[in-house]
Order: sequence, then structure tokens, then C-alpha cells
Amino acid sequence: MENLILELDQTSGIPLYRQIHEQIVDMINSGTLLPGDKLPTERSLCQTYSLTRATVKAAYSLLKNEGKINALQGSGSYIAKRDSQNAAKAAQQCHHWSYRQCCSDY
Repeated sequence: MENLILELDQTSGIPLYRQIHEQIVDMINSGTLLPGDKLPTERSLCQTYSLTRATVKAAYSLLKNEGKINALQGSGSYIAKRDSQNAAKAAQQCHHWSYRQCCSDY
């Protein structure tokens, strides 16, 4: 879904990268965005919404760190499979010495 429609509020106290992140997460959770769907490029979002590259990069980085998206060099960013999202979430919450000890059932 490269034609992503976001509602960004420049006057809100919520940083723009957080608004982008939250809206994409909501679209994933609601099934609007499905695993394998392609997200718009950073440059495309910048142009469409008059954003800085750093803003979009921060939102995509947060999504990637949470396991919500996969970024493929030269190809783009895609919605991750649910098992990848669950494993990343479990790893973030893990307080054990090794990921394997804590999250082996993912």
C-alpha cells in the first residue's frame, strides 16, 4: 500500500514521527496494512506531507526496531509478518541474559 493516507497535526504536542508511527501501527492492528504490504519511500512521504527526511526516518526506524516493518536495501520497507513482530516485542521485554533463553518459543 504505497498510497498511505496519514492525518498529521503540525500543531499537536505529539512529535510528527510519533504520529506517523502510531498511525501505521493502528493500520497494522486493524488489518488495513497486511504483512508484505509495501510502505511509501521515505522521500515520497517527505514530499507528500512536507516533512523532513529525519522525521520519516525516525518513524520508520522505530517501526523497524519494534519488528513492525522490514527494510530491504534498494527495495523498500514492508509490513513484517506477525511472528516477526511478536519476536521483536518479546526481545524488547526480555530481561534475561540471552534472547534464546527468553524467547525460544517465538
